[in-house]
Amino acid sequence: MNFPAKYFMLLVISTISLSISAQYDCNCGNVTVTTLTKNPSGPGCLVAAQGTITATQSTCVNNSWSWNTTPTGSSGGIYVGFSQNAAVPFAQPYSLGFYIGQSCESLGSAFINFYPPNGGSCEPVPLPVVYTQIYQDKNELIWITNSEINNSHFVIEGSVDGIRWNVVSSVDSKFSNSRTDTKYATIIKDKYIQYLRIVQVDLDGKIDISDIIKWRQTDIVSNSVKQITITSGDDVRFPDFTLPENAKVNIIDFSGRTIYSGNQIIDVPLNLNMGQYFVGYFNEQTGFTLLAKLVVI
Repeated sequence: MNFPAKYFMLLVISTISLSISAQYDCNCGNVTVTTLTKNPSGPGCLVAAQGTITATQSTCVNNSWSWNTTPTGSSGGIYVGFSQNAAVPFAQPYSLGFYIGQSCESLGSAFINFYPPNGGSCEPVPLPVVYTQIYQDKNELIWITNSEINNSHFVIEGSVDGIRWNVVSSVDSKFSNSRTDTKYATIIKDKYIQYLRIVQVDLDGKIDISDIIKWRQTDIVSNSVKQITITSGDDVRFPDFTLPENAKVNIIDFSGRTIYSGNQIIDVPLNLNMGQYFVGYFNEQTGFTLLAKLVVI
C-alpha cells in the first residue's frame, strides 16, 4: 500500500517563479525584482532578493545605486558597471540579503527602495497578480499574492494527467487591488486529482494561468494494514517486515514528525506518548509505503 512521501505533513510542493516579482521606474533606468523569498526568523523576516538594474543613461553606469528597506532601514549599495565607455542600456544583476524586524506576512514586494546615482528615487510600478508562494497543507491548497491589480477571482483547476482540466474550486479576490501579502486557501476534495493550477481572472475577463502544481493526496487508507499495540513506556518490537534494500523503518506521528528512522531492531528506548503512529519506509519513486499502524495506549 503506497502513499505519497510525507503525505500527512506540511507539503511545500511548488513555488511559482514569475519573470517579475516587482518593478521600479527610475529616472535613469529601471529595477526588476525577479526572485523574492521571505523566511520567518524570530519576530522578523529574513529576505533574499535577486533581480536586475538596467541603466539607460551613461551617468548611471560605472556608478553605485543605493537601496534601503522600510520600515526598519537595512541599506547598502549596488555597483552597476564594467560597461565599456559607459555604453547604455546596460544591465547589471544583483543579489541582496537582509533582515527586517517585521513579520513576513506583513511585507509586500515594494518594501525595498532603490535610488539611482544621479539623484531621485525609483517608483514602484503596479503589476498584475504576483504569487510569492503556492503550497499544500494536508488537503488545502494555499497561495499568497503580494500584488493584485484589477483581480476578480481565482479558478482552481484539477487534472489526473496534466492535460485535461476541470474546475474544482473558485475563490473571490479579497481586495481586487492590493500591494501587500494576501493569503488564500481552498480545500481540495477530489481524491483522484494529481495536478492543480490556478487560473487568475481579471475584472475585465482576462486570465493568467499559474505553473502546474503536483498534488499529493492526503487520505490515509488503513484497510488490511497491520496494527501494533503497546503500552506507553514499553519497547517497540516490529514484525519481520520485508523491506527494499537499504530502506529504513520510519515511525512518524500525525504531525509528520519522524520519531524514529533506522533498523527493524530498536535498541534505544523511544518513550512514545499515547496516541497513533505510522510505520513504513520512504522511496523516492513511490513515496511513503505504510507497513503498520502503531497504537500506544
